[in-house]
This record gives sequence, structure tokens and C-alpha cells, in this order.
Amino acid sequence: MLHFLSAGAASFARGLNDTPKMVALLLVANAFHLRWGLLAVAVMIAVGALLGIGITTRQAHWRKVGEILLAWLITLPCAALLAALVFLVTK
Repeated sequence: MLHFLSAGAASFARGLNDTPKMVALLLVANAFHLRWGLLAVAVMIAVGALLGIGITTRQAHWRKVGEILLAWLITLPCAALLAALVFLVTK
């Protein structure tokens, strides 16, 4: 019971911290077409998550950031392809 309570508290705190940022980004995103707005929100979240402290301390490793972003871009199409292959094989 305590495990579920602590997980819920941590999730609530995380959401409480991220909500104002998401609302601000979504307000700006309304100025763009829906797809571009969602893309802008995703990019800005990735920038705050990956680079926030690195930029502040001037210790951001730009090559590693590029590798992470490339991995994010490759993961979804590869997962979709793998899922399609498994579906075709098991069908």
C-alpha cells in the first residue's frame, strides 16, 4: 500500500511541475497548424529535458544530444516495422 501511495505522490508532483510548462507551450502552439504545434511542443520538451542543466553549466555534450535525438527519431519507425513483421508472421 505504501508503495502505491509513494508512486502516486511522485507522479502527482511530477505532473504538477510539468503542467505549467505544457500549458504555456500549448498556448503558443495554437498559433501554428496542429501538427506543427505538437511538433514544437515535443521539441521544446526535449530541449528542456536534455539541455537544461547542460546549457546552464556550459557542459552540454552536443554530439551526445544529437545521438539521443536520432535514437528518438529512429525508435518509432523501427518499432512499427517490427510490429508489422511480427503481425504478418503470426497471422
